[in-house]
Amino acid sequence: MKYLILAGGVGARIWPLSRRLFPKLFLKLTSSMSPFQETISRVKDEALSNVFVVTTEELKFIVYDQILKSGLKIPKENVIVEPVSKNTLAAISYGISGFDEDDIITVLSSDHFIQSNDIFLKYLKKAKECANKGYIITLGIKADSPVIDYGYIKKGELIDAGANLYKSESFKEKPTLEEASRYYRDGSYLWNAGIFIFQKKTFVEDLGKYHYETEKLLNFHRNKNMDFKIYDSIPNISIDKGLLENSDKIAVLECDMVWSDLYSFQSIYNVSEKDNQGNVVKIDNNKYYNENSKNLLICGDKRVIATIDLENIAIIDTEDALLVGKMSGISKVKNIVETLQFEKMPEVDAHLTVYKPWGSYTILQNGSNFKVKELYIRPKKKISLQYHNRRSETWTVVAGVGEVTKGDETIILNVAESVFIPVAVKHRLFNPSDTEDLRIIEVQTGDYLEEDDIIRIEDEFDRK
Repeated sequence: MKYLILAGGVGARIWPLSRRLFPKLFLKLTSSMSPFQETISRVKDEALSNVFVVTTEELKFIVYDQILKSGLKIPKENVIVEPVSKNTLAAISYGISGFDEDDIITVLSSDHFIQSNDIFLKYLKKAKECANKGYIITLGIKADSPVIDYGYIKKGELIDAGANLYKSESFKEKPTLEEASRYYRDGSYLWNAGIFIFQKKTFVEDLGKYHYETEKLLNFHRNKNMDFKIYDSIPNISIDKGLLENSDKIAVLECDMVWSDLYSFQSIYNVSEKDNQGNVVKIDNNKYYNENSKNLLICGDKRVIATIDLENIAIIDTEDALLVGKMSGISKVKNIVETLQFEKMPEVDAHLTVYKPWGSYTILQNGSNFKVKELYIRPKKKISLQYHNRRSETWTVVAGVGEVTKGDETIILNVAESVFIPVAVKHRLFNPSDTEDLRIIEVQTGDYLEEDDIIRIEDEFDRK
């Protein structure tokens, strides 16, 4: 079996934890691993050469890094990069383009919570056996409440009693509360888990029948450079809308397991461990103090958080943004994100700490005509050879040893030593150590200090 993991999206309803450049699937939301890492670990007993990831250009280096930190050696060439972010139908079609026609494929989202991996794999085994019968199978979860943010599938004709496999009679995406309550009472509706199992040729037949424009992606080999204009012309449509609502080959395998899409703070609260007052506390170093507060979700970073006589509240504290709201209405955060996007607020896109293929940087202070950053360069990594048109920089080493290219010079910097890089002078920073991170304090000065004033001359990561 081949596994295709979808690793994209923004996670706007989990802002300010989730940002465009570091979305929810890479955050430690429910355990010591991110949802993405948990997803790849679910299939760790399979041949990792059969595990593939579809992601975007912006996120690919985070994917590489999280795979490395997971300890699972998924081949780098198995990370498939979309030229432009599209919806799930295009991502799946492009991702499976290099598979054989008879391959059985499991498509997994990377932002799900599944309590028991053993139970999940048991259902996956059943689905694999049924996929050979010419069905596109989705896992359907027995609903334990009426949820309006999930898609629902109505069970139709029984196909395989031993596997609890049914024809899909109808599909409803994100119903009203009244509809969801009716589906829950009815008992013949299941949550669509967004986990799909099918034989490639079955998928291709339906794609050609219902979405021939997307089918042309199958003619391109995923490891070659895909034409941006062709990919950008593909309809931006989900597999739910594109196939589930149209195909007569959709089947649903009924699953009785604890599953959740980590789509909101409420869903994170529901699946997380709680203290004896019903509070979920996700804050480092026990910096939370409580006086008679119940049923709270507390997510913190560096500051002390204290609550008094509160109930059913979410408090989400990050270095540069704070969100406080009732749990019953916290999903409205998506409206706030839309406003921030309209006002071009940087807090929508990135945290103060930004991860790069060479390491990371953290903005320590941002003032008028100056910015201070802390840079971490991983062992044997280097930033691009670059220059700036409107800013100068001063680098000071605080840990490790740095090798600096400044114009035609090569300079070795030890702890407490500095170098000044004038405007328009080409420069590069390299960490020659095999084991130790290089830590630098960078002070930028100039009348324009944004990231688009980086003119790259050479880059080992092929960035423009």
